Amino acid sequence: MSKRTLRWWQEVLIALSIAGPLLLFLFWPLLDMDVRPWETGRDIPAAPPDEDRRFESELGVSIVVPPNWAARDMPMLRQVVLNPRQSFPRRHHAGISIRQLDAPPPESAQESPDGIPTDLAGINARLAVSQRAGTFDDPPLTSWAFTMTARDRTWEVGYFLADETDELPPMALRYLETIEFVAH
Repeated sequence: MSKRTLRWWQEVLIALSIAGPLLLFLFWPLLDMDVRPWETGRDIPAAPPDEDRRFESELGVSIVVPPNWAARDMPMLRQVVLNPRQSFPRRHHAGISIRQLDAPPPESAQESPDGIPTDLAGINARLAVSQRAGTFDDPPLTSWAFTMTARDRTWEVGYFLADETDELPPMALRYLETIEFVAH
């Protein structure tokens, strides 16, 4: 082996001994994260609801969770929250929430003065849509909240999306339609 070739291999080994730990340091968070970048959830689900992903809460509510979304049951707050899984900490840009309201149930969901009369999962409800404009560091937000009475309780079932849109995405509505209120 000539001196020139030997010298070249020495330089390569020195470069690798410097670059290797540096690259490992830079990419370690990707190797060690709980949610890989290819396993993150979409803000608007693309796949149709699948009963195999049904989540049942201690509150007596069940709903099908979109693929790569996480469901959190918070019985002390009387709430269930579903959000897309994320690789890096950031604000959630979409989510589904189901919460039990303190207000006594009205005689009929249609008698409530707020919102547009509609139905969700075969239950009479009122739909309230709210939009918030974005700021320099906060994206615009559109939220849809269905208020309904089920099992003699008042519930709010909502979906929010960090986008300016007038229509509830059809696939998100399909997931909201999978809600069931069961006695526990």
